[in-house]
Amino acid sequence: MAFPSRRCVEAMSTTFPPVHDPQRSSPLPRVETKATHPGPDAATYPADAEDALGMLDFPAVRRALAGHVRFGPARARAASITPSFDPFTVAELHAETVQGRRFLSAVGDLDLTSEVDASDPVDRAALGGVVTGEELVAIAQAMTVHSRAAALAVRAASVAPSLASIARRIPDLSDLGEEIGRAISDRGDVRDGATTELRSLRARVRSAYEGVTAALSRMIDSNLQSALQDRVISLRAERFVLQVRSEMRHRIPGIVHDASNTGSTVYVEPLATVELGNLWRELVLEEEREVARILARLSELVGRSAAEFALGAELTAQIDLILARARHGVRTQGITPPAARDDQLSGRLGIRLVAARHPLLGDGAIPVSIQLGAGSPDERAWSVLVVTGPNTGGKTVAMKTVGLLVAMNQSGLQVPAAEGSVLSVYDSLHVDLGDRQSIERSVSTFSSHMGRVIGILEKASPRSLVLLDELGSSTDPEEGAALARAVLDELAGRCVPAVVTTHHRSVAAHAEAAQGMENASVELDPETLAPTYRLTMGVPGRSYAMAVAARLGIPGDVLGAAEAYLDPRSAKYEQSMEELRRARAAVDRAQAEAEALAASAERARIELDAERAAMVARKNELAEAMHAELASRYGELTKRLRRAEAALSWNIGRSASVPIDRSLIESAEEDLSAAKEGLTALEGRAGPVDDPAEGRVERSAIDEGAVVEVRGLGASGTVQTVYPDTGQVEVLIGSVRLRIDASRLVPTGVRREVERPSVAAALGPALESGELDLRGMRAEGAESEVDLFLDRAVRDGLSSVRIVHGRATGALRRVVRDLLDRHPLVRSFAAEAPERGGEGSTRVDLV
Repeated sequence: MAFPSRRCVEAMSTTFPPVHDPQRSSPLPRVETKATHPGPDAATYPADAEDALGMLDFPAVRRALAGHVRFGPARARAASITPSFDPFTVAELHAETVQGRRFLSAVGDLDLTSEVDASDPVDRAALGGVVTGEELVAIAQAMTVHSRAAALAVRAASVAPSLASIARRIPDLSDLGEEIGRAISDRGDVRDGATTELRSLRARVRSAYEGVTAALSRMIDSNLQSALQDRVISLRAERFVLQVRSEMRHRIPGIVHDASNTGSTVYVEPLATVELGNLWRELVLEEEREVARILARLSELVGRSAAEFALGAELTAQIDLILARARHGVRTQGITPPAARDDQLSGRLGIRLVAARHPLLGDGAIPVSIQLGAGSPDERAWSVLVVTGPNTGGKTVAMKTVGLLVAMNQSGLQVPAAEGSVLSVYDSLHVDLGDRQSIERSVSTFSSHMGRVIGILEKASPRSLVLLDELGSSTDPEEGAALARAVLDELAGRCVPAVVTTHHRSVAAHAEAAQGMENASVELDPETLAPTYRLTMGVPGRSYAMAVAARLGIPGDVLGAAEAYLDPRSAKYEQSMEELRRARAAVDRAQAEAEALAASAERARIELDAERAAMVARKNELAEAMHAELASRYGELTKRLRRAEAALSWNIGRSASVPIDRSLIESAEEDLSAAKEGLTALEGRAGPVDDPAEGRVERSAIDEGAVVEVRGLGASGTVQTVYPDTGQVEVLIGSVRLRIDASRLVPTGVRREVERPSVAAALGPALESGELDLRGMRAEGAESEVDLFLDRAVRDGLSSVRIVHGRATGALRRVVRDLLDRHPLVRSFAAEAPERGGEGSTRVDLV
């Protein structure tokens, strides 16, 4: 049972085109093949394919797809889509659909709404015809939609390159659309401002109209009222007339243009208004000629752009059809199943549908899992699936679901199924489904079925998909079952993929024992005998005739007689099948439990990963917050040290004849004491690093002059003094000296000379004024001057100073203000008032 026939082996050795990855924007390279049944292109679309699609209800899928179309010209395309039988074309269609869904998810939907197809008037304009104002409005609206589609070139470049590539080819006709909009109103009327001549003509037409109607109104209000049938001005034969009583015709001399049906009223144009009417009529005709010239000019422009318009409409329809397929995929929760690979279906064409739903049954569809072809090279080879079971059990629905999803897949539509599904691309689809009896041709149901089966056997190949419903029915059961077995042998022997439904128990038994076949079944609920619509692979179906008859109340003696007529072998077979079904149900339950446990474990893993990520994020947040707090505190302490240093240097630098200011000394000592305590606290709060060993150095590796980084403070400085007894090191960070444990230091490999300058010498004499003039200096030297000036200003007790840097290019001003922004002795700074130099100088408030 493990080996297929020679013919099937030969068919399986056929080399097929490589599988295309639908996630790629372009197909994989084509290779030379030895296929004996190449997939037909559009020019060789099978004549009976449409008939097969009709039996599978594919036209309803077309209508559903058309409902997702926005652009009018794309609707007819959606309503007439056909499956492609070329694997490369199918792959490209799916790549577009996948990118369309990605675009909808990342960017949002695109409004391509346009119900009117403007192709006909554009074609007429291309032939030299003149289009109407309403048609020009439709053309301009279509151009606007084309422009929206062209905008995809930018919006979809990263997420949907195929759509962007199509959009880039859409011609830009926005100038023509704008010109139409300037000349034609939304109602299709030519605007007054379309040309200067038209504006002038319409003004004169209005003036002439007012003149003739005013003259007629005066006549109506005169002593001629008794001669009038009605006090209104009418229009007959494009002339303004009065309604005059027939017997009073002589009272109003003029031209009669019409009369009432009864003859009691005549429509007279008074001689007094003839010339006024002539003037109005001449101007109206001239206006119409100008309107015709405008329409002719716009029609000519449209005709010149007809080819570009047609290309834009074609490409926009392509984009909208792709988006319609994507919208349909979202609506049906569809996926793009990969094509079968050698390691999935033993190198043969096949199907694996996981939790597939019939797309036309809506939310009530019960998922069906079905396979056609061996699941792995270790399994026995088979290509024919025989589905058995009771009437209304769901055999036909399961088979139609397979065929419909194959047709959808090869049309570029995503299929409503779960991940793990696999669909091959077939080069033809052959279906025999339903009662095709023809009274006119005197063809019975059986003859109709057999005629169709004969035609299918003639055309089917290992790259075809065959669907046969109720094979061997509508005739003598024994002969019908024999014919069914023979047809199945032929299909399996030629390795033709096929799904076949039947009622014959002997056919299911044959499939169980024969090469190249596999069984599946649908069943009824054992308690209610209601259909479950679920399909079980690997188990033939049973008959529920006796159970249904008993439930319906057939007399017991009749039921007993019927059971007595049964072949004992059939009863034994049913018992064996029931045991097999129970065993299979137990396996399925165990598998479901295992899958549930695996899913639970996966959910637990995901939750743990999420909790771990949250903890890491929280840890990082706390570390960043502490680092910011430490940096802020360090800045405050640095300012206090600078103030203390400035105060001490001022006292130390005074001459001996000037008494020392004890209050300043005491204040400086307080600042030094507070700074020392604060830095000690900071050093303690900084705590250990993530890896205590990382960055730890031997105390002997640090000596005077070494440049080190202080862990926990984010600062670097130069080692001034090493204290071997305590294991501490004095580090100069800027102008601040800190005693830090040597284990907190990381050497950088750089060395500097240890400077021990006198504080008094560094700060120099008292300032003569609170102003520093930097004009003429270079930016490089200005920073040190400003730094020294601020130190002296704090030492001298100044609360604010002024720095003059000039306007010029602003480079010196930027350098100065960048330094002030980060200087520890600066509380705030701003440009001086306009009368004191404005942006040419900066006022600085000190701490």
